[in-house]
Amino acid sequence: MEWVRCPKCRGEVGIPPEPPDVVKCPKCGEVVLSRDPTTKAVWKPEAPAPAWMSPFGKLVSAVGMLGFVASVYVEYNKQLWVKNYTAIALCGILNPLFFVGLPLGLYWMWRSGSFKQGN
Repeated sequence: MEWVRCPKCRGEVGIPPEPPDVVKCPKCGEVVLSRDPTTKAVWKPEAPAPAWMSPFGKLVSAVGMLGFVASVYVEYNKQLWVKNYTAIALCGILNPLFFVGLPLGLYWMWRSGSFKQGN
């Protein structure tokens, strides 16, 4: 017997060796396996995101934004007489904490469902 994790309630659902056309989760009713009777093609949902992705996504995004703010602050204070705002913004964007951390954190939050839940 094969086990599949339900993407909605995270419960384990047992799949028999010769499954019916549609297998639903007994807890929430979400489809966890679908089979085309003519071609015998089987569809399973993708594995749900690990539980650590949501909090670490928020942390990495916050660190990325702090890196942007820190770079802008340092560059702003270096320019004494004439402020070149394009150079200041570019300095913040080119900070590795920002251009790697923010997209990675946003992806992790999207993958874990934080945007759907409204957290």
